[in-house]
Amino acid sequence: MPFVTIMELSQLLATFPLVVASLEQKIALLSSPQLFGRSNIQTRENSQLNHQRRAQAQADLEDIQGGELVVHNEYGVGRFKEIAVNSDGLEEIHLRFRDAVILSVPIDQSHLVSRYVGMGGKKKKTPQLSKIGDGKWSKTKKDG
Repeated sequence: MPFVTIMELSQLLATFPLVVASLEQKIALLSSPQLFGRSNIQTRENSQLNHQRRAQAQADLEDIQGGELVVHNEYGVGRFKEIAVNSDGLEEIHLRFRDAVILSVPIDQSHLVSRYVGMGGKKKKTPQLSKIGDGKWSKTKKDG
């Protein structure tokens, strides 16, 4: 019988939609997605793709000027303030939202921030800055 690591077994089980079970032996094998409802297995390709996405997002941020509108995937429309170094020596993106709330986004989560593009059309209306915690952005995202 060939030796199989837990990671290899988990990856193998993740490809099967059925649960492997034996009632006589009172045993069941479940994959992580089946057990937890999500997959946390990261392949080398996924890791490289995530690295490429982060690098592209960081490059895109370099083109954004202070005061420009941006969209944070979780919090909504804000204004880009700056990229600064925090007290731990790590870079973070500072975004300003309604009520002068400043959100500090770690640079490794820069893929969550993008330039605001707008809806187009003849009348370009500047959107109101999102208020963090009011739930409107979640509803807007869901309805969009």
